[in-house]
Amino acid sequence: MRKISKEELNEILEKHIKWILDKCAGKRADLQNADLSYANLHDVDLRHADLYGANLSCANLQGANLQGAYLEDAVFPNANFQDVNLLGADLQNTVLWCTNLCGANLQYTDFKYTDMKGANLSYANLRKANLSHTYLKDADLSHAYLKDAILHDVDLQSVKLEGAYGEQDTERRIKKMTNYEYIKTLSQDELVLFIMNDMTMAANDILDEIIRCWSDDERSSTEIRMWKNWLNEQRRVE
Repeated sequence: MRKISKEELNEILEKHIKWILDKCAGKRADLQNADLSYANLHDVDLRHADLYGANLSCANLQGANLQGAYLEDAVFPNANFQDVNLLGADLQNTVLWCTNLCGANLQYTDFKYTDMKGANLSYANLRKANLSHTYLKDADLSHAYLKDAILHDVDLQSVKLEGAYGEQDTERRIKKMTNYEYIKTLSQDELVLFIMNDMTMAANDILDEIIRCWSDDERSSTEIRMWKNWLNEQRRVE
C-alpha cells in the first residue's frame, strides 16, 4: 500500500484541479493503491481521478465530486460518502462495508461484484446503476431511486426498501420469481412476458428452477428443449 503524506496529497489535488480545467496545465490525480484511510477529503474535486485499489477506510468524502472516477478494487469500509457525486464511476469489486452513501448521486455507477454489506444507500440516486452480483446483506436502500437499475443475481431479502422508488414492484417481482408453483401455471406467451419483464433480477439458480418446473410439468420433450435453449440464451445475454 502506497503511503501519501498530507503535503503530497495536497499537491496531487492542486494539480488535478488544474488538469480538470486544462488538460495541458495540470496532471490527473494518480492515487492507485494509495493509503487514504481516515483522510479528510470533504468536498474535494476528484472527477476522473485514478483511485484503483486505494484504501479509503474511515475516510471522510462527504460532498466530494468523484464523477467518472476509477475506483475498482478500492476499499471503503466505514467511510463517509454522504452526498458524494459518483456519477458514472467504476466501483467494481470494491468493499463498502457499512459505508455511508446516504443521498449520493450513483447514477450509471458500476458496482458489479461489490460487497456492500450494511451500507447506507438511503435517499441515493441509483438510476441505471449496475448492481449485478453485489452483496447487499443488511444494506439500507430506503427511499433510494432505483429506476432502471440493474439488479441481476442480487439477493434483496434482507435489504431495507421502504419508500424506495419501485419498492412494491421490486418486492412483487422477487416473490413471483421464487414462486415456482406460479411459474408452472404459465402458458408459453405468459412465460415470455414473465421472463422479459423480470430477467434483470433473475439469478442463475432461478432460471434453472424455471427449467426444472417446466420439465416436471408434463411438457413435450420438444417444447422443453426449446425453452431450455431459449432460457440459457437469455442467461448468456445477461
